[in-house]
Amino acid sequence: VGTIKDSNGNEVDLTLPNPGETDSLGFNKDIIIDAIAPTVTLTSTSEETVNDKFSVTATFTEAVTGFDSSDILLDNATISNFNGNGANYTFDVTPSSSGRVTVDINQDVATDSATNNNIAATQLTREADLTLPTVTNITASTSTISDSTTTFTLTVEYGEEMDVLVNPDITFPTENPNNTISFDNGSWNNDSKTYVATYSVADGDEELADIDVKVENAKDKVGNIQTAFTSNDVFSIDNQNPTVTLNSTAPETVNGKFSVSATFTEAVTNFEINDITLNNATVDNFSGSGASYSFDVT
Repeated sequence: VGTIKDSNGNEVDLTLPNPGETDSLGFNKDIIIDAIAPTVTLTSTSEETVNDKFSVTATFTEAVTGFDSSDILLDNATISNFNGNGANYTFDVTPSSSGRVTVDINQDVATDSATNNNIAATQLTREADLTLPTVTNITASTSTISDSTTTFTLTVEYGEEMDVLVNPDITFPTENPNNTISFDNGSWNNDSKTYVATYSVADGDEELADIDVKVENAKDKVGNIQTAFTSNDVFSIDNQNPTVTLNSTAPETVNGKFSVSATFTEAVTNFEINDITLNNATVDNFSGSGASYSFDVT
């Protein structure tokens, strides 16, 4: 038991009001004891797989001080655009490479008004995909478009699943086959890796060899735009109508049988003696194949 004395040694007569009465401590002010450590939650509205910068929110259960960007621990990423105060903070996370990205806030990096230090946050994770998709193969439904070709397709194969809402752009960088083929439609196979472009075919009366095909601007499922890809010598067009020239070494005026040669601009089939029309003469000794034929006229 202790006593309170004045400077002269006299004991002080101290009478305290009963708790709750006027002038008591309990009447004038509530006594608050805060021993609860603030917690913090990391959240993000981004997809689980990202291919670029994404935003993160750090929410404490009460206002804190002393929290800044250096208190945020990142693996395989960098931080930017940190801002906030009190209980709410935001920042951006940019992945450094493809793979797992983690975001952490350790304990004891922020303090509430009662000097309680925070509890560590549950780790936030995302998977980064920064790899651009690539074309693995381009094939044509036929190596040569001819007069008998009615439809034509180009099949483009990718090395990963693609966004089937985004079709690739297909062009022909070295030749212009638009007189013969025109794009009708394109569709993705169920594997999301294979795109088939279908073209109508017209008789363009042209001959184009070793046509290159360029494919670009498709996207994978997280939005990475493909690397432009060119495949050389994918197909050719030969629907040019062959022409034929008749020649003879005989003089302009003849008095007997003379020989004639028929030379086509390219190899042909089904050409025979009955296809030769004569006026005031007969034909025999027909021979030849491919692009060159000869016969006699009497």
